[in-house]
Amino acid sequence: MGNIYAKPAVEFAIAQEGKVCGKGYNEYAKKMDEIEFYNYPKNGSTDSCSIFVDRCVLEGAGGDKYDALYAVCEPQGKGSNEGAGCTQSAAYFAAKGLLKYSTKDIERGDKIFFKKSNAKPGVYYHTGICTDWNEKGYYVTQGNTNGGVVATKFYTYDDPVFGAVGKVRYDGWEAPTSKPANKAETTKPETT
Repeated sequence: MGNIYAKPAVEFAIAQEGKVCGKGYNEYAKKMDEIEFYNYPKNGSTDSCSIFVDRCVLEGAGGDKYDALYAVCEPQGKGSNEGAGCTQSAAYFAAKGLLKYSTKDIERGDKIFFKKSNAKPGVYYHTGICTDWNEKGYYVTQGNTNGGVVATKFYTYDDPVFGAVGKVRYDGWEAPTSKPANKAETTKPETT
């Protein structure tokens, strides 16, 4: 698509820490409903951890609904957007070959899926956006956590709750900046 960058998605996620994002009314589901991102309104109908990440990616896409749908592998076209759940979202990434099962694949801006120890393969109960990492593990900013707010948590690379990583289709970390043209380089010398 184009113009989808991880840095604004990550910065938006971090700036949301402490805001309400649980089941029920919240600003993230409201925004996604306003632009008809999913197949039907989600505000109040579902836990919103996956909606929160999709909202962050929307920010990374400069607010363009179709770029964001593409980036998170959500089906496009009237009536095709099936939902916002964690397992559904992971299946969309898997269908495009963009669901990875190793923490070695994690990069900032990716959608991290979490599983329960007794869950069937492919079933995920929670998700968040990777906002940073170091040699010991990675940081994930999540909606609907810590009592229904946005919070960042740290996970070690061998934490058993890791399920998969959705490789969001970004065009890069940040938009390239255009260097101002040097007038001397762009002006043809006068001839006499």
